[in-house]
This record gives sequence, C-alpha cells and structure tokens, in this order.
Amino acid sequence: KIHDGLHKFSEGEAVRVAEGCKELEVPLFAHLEDFSILDSILESLDLLVILAHLGTGVYQLRPAKVSKAVERAKTHKNLRLDTSGTTYPLARKAAEEVGPEKLIFGSDAPHEHPGVALSMIEYLDLTLQEREMVCHKNLENLLQK
Repeated sequence: KIHDGLHKFSEGEAVRVAEGCKELEVPLFAHLEDFSILDSILESLDLLVILAHLGTGVYQLRPAKVSKAVERAKTHKNLRLDTSGTTYPLARKAAEEVGPEKLIFGSDAPHEHPGVALSMIEYLDLTLQEREMVCHKNLENLLQK
C-alpha cells in the first residue's frame, strides 16, 4: 500500500512502485491525497489500482474527493474503489454510480470493526449476488488473473 499522507514520496517514486506491482502482477493498493499521482499511474501503466476509502481519508471524509474518485472509476477500467473507512451515504453513492463490479470491501481494521464495515455493505441497495461481489468475489477474480 502506498499512502502519500503518511509516507512522503514523489510522483516518480510512486510510479516506480506501481511498475514493481505490474512486474509482480499484483494490484497496487493506494491511499492518495494527491490524485495527480493516481492519474499518472492509470495513464502510464496497464495496472489494476485499488483506491482506499473511496478516495478520501478515514478521519477527514471529503465527499468531493469521493466524487472525483467515482468519476475516475467510471472512466478507467483498471480502477477499483475500496469501501473501508467511509460512511454509508458515500458508499451508497459509489455503489449507485460505479456499480458493485468496481467496489471492493474493506474494513480498515483495527480503526473500524469489520462487522460495522460489513453492515454498511448489507444496507446498500444490492442483491445478494452483488453483495458477494463486493465482499469477496471481485477481489478473488482480480487476484486470480
């Protein structure tokens, strides 16, 4: 996981980490304050990126950043959004706008209890099959590629 809020790195350093993920054929998990880093990775590499917290911070929820992340997920085939550390209204917005195919369940434990995070997914307007996609099938499919 790269986290530009905790670990200071340049855009070039982030791209090099992403290149390493591509070589290893694993997704890049990213918590990014600076979306220009995300854009650079998505535009330069054919790499799956999982953006933590729907693109916002656990303790600084910013709906405008979630909107930006959702817009990027709509246009980039390789971007997925992690549901950890967010609120029900933001998760509902993401589910409605990008669909369950682009969401990956996360809890951000130990900061958030996994049961609480799971209950948020259960309250989304999703079928059982769609909840299964979000909770495990999407990630299973991505890791099997």
